[in-house]
Amino acid sequence: MTENLHLFPRYRQLTRREVPTPRVVTADPPALARLARTLVRETDGAVHLLADRNTAAAAPEIVDAIPASCTTILPGTPAVVPRIELAESIAREAAGARLMIVVGGGTLTDLAKYAARLTDVDLVSVPSAASVDAYNSARSALRIEGYHRTPDARVPTAILACPQIIAAAPAELSLAGLGDLIAKLIARLDWNLGAIVAGEAFSPREADWSARSARYALARLRHGGIDAASFAALDALLVTGRTMRVYGSSRTAASSEHTIAHLWEVAIGEQLASLHGLLVVRASQLVVRAYGWILERLAAGAPATGRWPRAEEADWHARVPADMQPFAGKMREESAGRTVNDETVAERRARVERHRDAIVELAQRSLSDAARGLEALDAAGIASVLPEIPGHWATRGLEWVKYLRNRYSMFDLAFEMGWEPELLAWMGADGR
Repeated sequence: MTENLHLFPRYRQLTRREVPTPRVVTADPPALARLARTLVRETDGAVHLLADRNTAAAAPEIVDAIPASCTTILPGTPAVVPRIELAESIAREAAGARLMIVVGGGTLTDLAKYAARLTDVDLVSVPSAASVDAYNSARSALRIEGYHRTPDARVPTAILACPQIIAAAPAELSLAGLGDLIAKLIARLDWNLGAIVAGEAFSPREADWSARSARYALARLRHGGIDAASFAALDALLVTGRTMRVYGSSRTAASSEHTIAHLWEVAIGEQLASLHGLLVVRASQLVVRAYGWILERLAAGAPATGRWPRAEEADWHARVPADMQPFAGKMREESAGRTVNDETVAERRARVERHRDAIVELAQRSLSDAARGLEALDAAGIASVLPEIPGHWATRGLEWVKYLRNRYSMFDLAFEMGWEPELLAWMGADGR
């Protein structure tokens, strides 16, 4: 297999002076195993390897290149939950190492990146599946004090990408990565919308590269199936991970769909944590449907409805239901940065009217791309691996998304235009 990365090298070259650039090696397993043995010699054996039983079986030649005494092999079943305590334990096991190598997907990579930061050692990543954009990002998605957090982490100094390993990954992992790319299309819409309506900072270059990469991989899926799309997905995910590093925020790659997915991960059960991209697909289906309703209102020229729901905003703390109380602290933290009052809402409504045509065009293009991506995932059989989300939690996600993350989205626009009660009723999430 000779497939190479196409988009990532170009974006890396474009941004090479803005953030440190990891070395990326694309090769077959024997070549990567030889490289791993070279790293062991160059560090006098002071290498620590992290994998689990599944990823070790996916890359046995690379794992065997590391002395067994220098490895942490976690169980493959049940799925590892990325708790910060586990990352700290891995850091202690790696004490004294000069280099850490991780063979794995998103969970193991996030654990390794944080552990490498704690131990202050370089990190080499061997992706075992095109499942996440964690391989090239500067943060780790960890469970901290009962909720999803993203502390600073060590970016790999090198990424060893093996087309054979990526192609052999379970289909549900490849579909999870392709599903996570749907979020980049939604994020492109919400980020630009936030700039237009709420005056948020915005980088068209990073937004466009993230969305372009997603469209590229999803087009490969549409026209060639999973086999043609898996390495293209890794290419795209490396780009989107780097856009977050360049911009310094996940705004380039995540919006309301991730906020809802993270709520589900914690609220429904830790067993969902390893299905991040699949949860993002479920949330994206919900978000695309809701955003389509909002788009119809915008395109029809619907005016703001009366006064914005000031009372609802003022007493939202008192309305948090019992099942959402575990997340009340997170919502207070995020909402501390929100500025929603009579003056700001009036200004934002005026901006919506001034820029309505541009917003409609932006939303039509982004939602069309997202819908085509979801259709391609359906055709690839993603329905068979998508987790079930109880309707109750779908409702909670819609009702509380704007408080769980201080990040402007179409949901905020609907709220400030006074359309939210109708939207929630239409979605079947009116709280009854």
